[in-house]
This record gives sequence, C-alpha cells and structure tokens, in this order.
Amino acid sequence: MITNLKISIFTAFIVGSPYVFWEPSEAFVNTQDIFWQPLCSKGITMLDPGQPIWPYHNQTRLNSLKTTRIDEELVSYKEKLKHCNRWDDPQVAYHYRLARVGTPYARQRALQFFEQIFRQYREIQVETNDFFVPYATAEQISNQRQGIHVLDQFYNDVPLYAPDSSLPLAWLILGRQGGGKSSASFHILFQCRPKSLPMLLLDPKGTWKFRAQQLCCEYIESEVLSLDLDAPSNTKLALWLFAYMEGVAAITGLQYSISYLNQACDISLRQRETYQQKTGVSTPLSLKDIYWALGACSASNPKEKQYLTSAQAALETLIGKNSIFSNRGGLPLEKLLGGNYILGCRYLSAAQCRLLAWHLLAYEYFRSFNRPETTQPVGVILFDDSSKFVSKPDNLFSSSGSTSAYMHILSNLRSTGRSVIFVDQIVDPIYADIKQLCSNWLVVGGLQGSNDLRQVQSAMNLTDEQMRMLVRLQTREAVCFCPTLYPRAIHGWIPEVPPPQHSWLSDQPAIISKIRPWHPLTEIPEAQARPQTNQPLTSPIGANTSNASSGLEKDLHRLCLDVVTYLFDPMSVRIKRLQISGRTFERVKQRGIELGFFRESAAGMVKFLIPHPRAYEVLKLESETISEHQFYTRLICMYLRKDPAINSIRQDVSLSDGTGISDILATYRNGRVHAYEITLSTTNLLKNLQKYSSLSYTVHFVCRDYQLKQAVSLCIRESGLAPDVIAKARFHHIYELIKREKLLF
Repeated sequence: MITNLKISIFTAFIVGSPYVFWEPSEAFVNTQDIFWQPLCSKGITMLDPGQPIWPYHNQTRLNSLKTTRIDEELVSYKEKLKHCNRWDDPQVAYHYRLARVGTPYARQRALQFFEQIFRQYREIQVETNDFFVPYATAEQISNQRQGIHVLDQFYNDVPLYAPDSSLPLAWLILGRQGGGKSSASFHILFQCRPKSLPMLLLDPKGTWKFRAQQLCCEYIESEVLSLDLDAPSNTKLALWLFAYMEGVAAITGLQYSISYLNQACDISLRQRETYQQKTGVSTPLSLKDIYWALGACSASNPKEKQYLTSAQAALETLIGKNSIFSNRGGLPLEKLLGGNYILGCRYLSAAQCRLLAWHLLAYEYFRSFNRPETTQPVGVILFDDSSKFVSKPDNLFSSSGSTSAYMHILSNLRSTGRSVIFVDQIVDPIYADIKQLCSNWLVVGGLQGSNDLRQVQSAMNLTDEQMRMLVRLQTREAVCFCPTLYPRAIHGWIPEVPPPQHSWLSDQPAIISKIRPWHPLTEIPEAQARPQTNQPLTSPIGANTSNASSGLEKDLHRLCLDVVTYLFDPMSVRIKRLQISGRTFERVKQRGIELGFFRESAAGMVKFLIPHPRAYEVLKLESETISEHQFYTRLICMYLRKDPAINSIRQDVSLSDGTGISDILATYRNGRVHAYEITLSTTNLLKNLQKYSSLSYTVHFVCRDYQLKQAVSLCIRESGLAPDVIAKARFHHIYELIKREKLLF
C-alpha cells in the first residue's frame, strides 16, 4: 500500500489501449520515482507530472459518453503572466503545473503566488508611472554581460548588453541638444577600443577633438582635410569614377547632367595618361580635374548648355574655397579606414559634408568586394550630426527623392561587418532607406516634433503612451530598441562617462604628409614642350574676327597681355581691371590654359597666373621662361622689399660656408639675417634646413598653402635633427605672408 497518495484509476479499453486518469496530491508532486515502480511493473501507464496531461490539454473526446474541458481560469492567469513578462520564469512554470495537476490546496497556493506577482506589478506601475513596464529580466537583456553595454534598465538597474553581432546592423542615436547623445556614443566607442576595432569619426562641431586621447584617435583638422579620387586597390579607376559621379549627381541634383560628368571623367583620364607618359610620375585625380575637364566639353543646343553650366556650378560649389577636393594627392583612405581617426568637418559646407560621406562609404563599399560575410564587427564609422552628411538635399539644383544610393552600400557593409552609427537631433531629414536599414535605435534625453515621434514609434514598436514619454526624458535617460537581443524597447539610464579633456594633442598626424598640392594635368614639369592641339594657333589671338568665338579670343588676347604686364597680380584684381564677369573670366582662363599660354597656381586663398613662353610669342614680345618656384621667389621678394624693417634683400645667394644656395636672404636693420626658402612640396626639406646648421640665420619655410605648411612643420619636428637646428625653422604660407604685409588686403 502507498500512504498519503490519492489515486483513482479508471481503465477503459478502446481499441485495446488503457487510459489512466489520476489526481496526485501535493505530496505526490515531490515524491521519488520509487512510488511509481510497483505500478509500472503491472503494466499500468502513468503520465509524467511535469508534462501536460493529455486528456486535459484540449477537449479531446475520450469516448461517446465523457469529455474534458479547458481550465479557463488558468488560461486567463497565463495571459496575465505573459503581460507581466513572468511567463518564462522557472518558479512561475512550477506553480502553474502545480495549479493544473495538484490538489485543490496546492492550486490555491499557486493562485495566491500569481496574485502576489500581479500586485507587485501594479505597485511598480503606480510607483514609477512608467509605461515601459513590465521591465525585462536579467536573463533576457544582460546577455551574460558579453557585448556592448548600452544602458542600465530603469528601476532595477539590470544592464542591457547588445551582442557584438548587433553592432554591424547600423545604429541611429537620437535626442535633444544636451541630452547625452555624445556621451552615449562615446560609451559605445570606448568599449570598441579593447576589441581593436578601427574607428573613424566625422566631427562637424569640433567637440570630439577633446575625446581623441581617450579613444586613442588622431584628430585631423578640417583645414588639412583632403581627399583625391584614387580608386580602391581592387577596383579600376574608370569604374570607380563613373560610380562616384552617381553620388555627385544625387547630392547636387544633377539628374540630367550626368552625361557631362562622365565626359569630364573620360577627358581627365586621358589627360592623366598623357601626363604620366611624359613625366613618368603616377598621380591621382581630384574633383578639381573633373571641374576643369568640363570646360572642354561641348553642348549642341541651348538646353544642353544649361545642363553643362549646371554641372560646372555644382562642382564649383562642392570644391568651394578650401582644398578638401582640390589637392593632387589626398589622405590615403586605406590607412584612414584602417586606423583610429577623427575628421574635423567644422568648416565644410553642407554639400561638401554630403559628398564626404558618400566618398567614404562608397570607397569602403568597393573595398569590401570579395570579403567573406561575417556577423562580427570589423570597424566603426560614426557620423555626428548625421543630417549634415546623409540628409536629403532639399533643392540644390533640382529636387530629390526620399531614397538614396546608400541602401545597397549599407546592406553590403552590414554583411561584411562594417558598423555605421548615425547621431542626430532630428529624424525627418535623413533618407528613408537609411532609417529603415538602422536596426538599432537609441533615444537619449528626449525627442521633440510630432513627425519625429511618429517615426520613432513605428521603428521601435511603441505604444502611444510610450511615445508620449519620449518627450519627458531627462538628461542621460534613454530608450533603446535592439531587436536582436529583446523584442521590446528598454527604458533606462546611460552610464556616467569621464568628462572631455581640456587639452588635446595639437600635432597633426603623420598621415597628412601624403597630401600634395594641386596642379593642372596639362602642366608638364621640366618639359617646356608646347602642348599639341587639334587646331594650332598660328596668328595672334583675335585676328580672325569672322570666327564665331571671336569674342572669347579677344578676351583671351586681353588676358594674355594682362598676365605678362602685371605678372604678380592675383586673379581677383585681373577681373576688376578687365571688367568682365567671373564666369567669362573662368572660360577665358580655361581656354588659355588648354592652349598653353599660362598656368594657374594657388597660394592659399590667392590664385595667380604664371605665363608660358607661348604667351610672349603670340604677343610678339621677348620670350621669358618662369618656373613656379621662380615666380613665388620673385613674388616674396617684391613684398619683402616694401617692409621698412628690412635693409637689403638678395635672391639666389650662395651661402658663405659653401653649403648651398638660399632662395632669399633678407638683412634687417638690426643686423639679423633671415633666410626664406620657397617650399612647394615636402621634398628636400631636411637638406634645405641642414645647410644653415653652421649659420646663425633664422630660416623661414614659405609654403604654398596652409596644408603644406602643416605637413612641412610636422616633417621637420619629427626629423630627428639637433634641437638647435630645428629651433631655427619658422613656417609660413604665402597667403599668410602676403596678408601680414598688408599689400593685398
């Protein structure tokens, strides 16, 4: 006999199979299997108390006379437990089985346990007034503390750890100004540092420079930021250029001018090939080459001329007054995307920022070809204030749609492990396909705007009450939606992060030494050969007045005469003196460069025209050959002679110790001697400085522009020369020196 065991066995034989019905007591639930062994020996089958009992789990018909019914009360409890997010709790599962198959007393105890859970849930709701209740459990969102820590859950401080595989699925971090977006972004990036993930940050506000040391990143100022059109190592240049022009057309709205951009690419490729054949020097292209090549394109009708003019105006807008897209050699993107760098974009226009984002993402997209797919992150790109980089160009030259070419690029980068993080205050200006591809959303410090709130509600699957709570979020209070970890939004707090450093390393990274100033591809150094043209000019310009382009030729004749007469005037002065429009001047200048009359050279923000011998021949004047180095030497001498503090100036002087020749030696009235070295590239820097090692001269390196000045300064400071020799060096750029002498402004 088995004590304390109530069992009722009803045996019915339907098709020869016995059915056993039993009602175990509370004591039976915890009994050992030894109580069941004697019954099994007699061939009686019993269902496991830990499993659902077959006759009760649905309304299965036992026979023609008797059926069972579903326990409606337990079903309602089950739905409430799911609503409280406690259905997966092991203790809840135990009490639910007890209420289902136990004695009436055991059932009553289980239902009391459920009521206690419901009471605690209502108390938390009243206490917190939080519509993100029920909160997630540690087993659901802590991910065994592996991955990226995002926030700590509200009320119970359970940490949310996004798995590493969620990082490449694109993040969108939103929030009001001062709400903690930068702190949340820094907290995520700081955890990527031990994982040795390359990081590239685009900083339009100039605030990330104070986080550079904490993230072990090098900061590149916007003044020296420069990109050329060199293709990735696994892509042909022609294919890369034509794909690149698609982004240029989309950013500027040049839907109908793409054919002229492609023609300009063909012309630039041919010019580059000719340049390399004649010089033996390989050189990348830049966007300024494409702009110049547009001047050689022809339009057949007035409508086509409008398209061509729109393309020229659009590229001129992208090139701007800085040199981000107009240097002959830019930053090596292979190293830039493979290291830890922060790009300062404070002084870039909105159009330039959009093209910069396209350039980086398209380059990484082409570079990722033939890479194996992976779910683990291999690098991070962060766009702070992303609406400046990936927003819809409302109307630059024409209207644009809500989708972009980024969809395929981001999808491919996701499959190869490249993570992209977008940080912004508003949602609406960002392309719709980019928002759809961002799987992970994080709202920090609140959000305003009904349209933005509706988009966030749709993306994060929020209720109306939860959406209205986003407006009331405090600083560092956040709501995160990471569907690969948990299907609901998590309400919590961003951790405290260390404050930004008040000082940062001002030295520019060595990577900027790769930057080379721009020069036209039609300029062949040391060749002095006349360029071959299809229609060689055999008579003075403007002699054929019957030609349809006689007006242009007359203006070109006037410009050539002006260039050789007023040799050192900048182009802004020439436009005023010739009394022509800026657009006409550009056309005439481009025509003169193509014919080999002169070449353009930029010294910072000032542009000069240097005449070739052919200009003198056409004007029937005595020919003179002026190299770019000689031009700037004579230019600086002219300005220095007007300085009252200088007693005498000598040009191309042999030094007293016979170590070399100085470009300019200026003797001041106090007896001090200053040497000026005209520097147009980073070659022979150390040799030019060492020749003054035994002399007590102050050596001034006068560079072409600010970018070259920074590169020269960095190379000399890190050269390893004696400290007393390095201390002699001073660094200027031509525009700075001219402005200081107050001769142009």
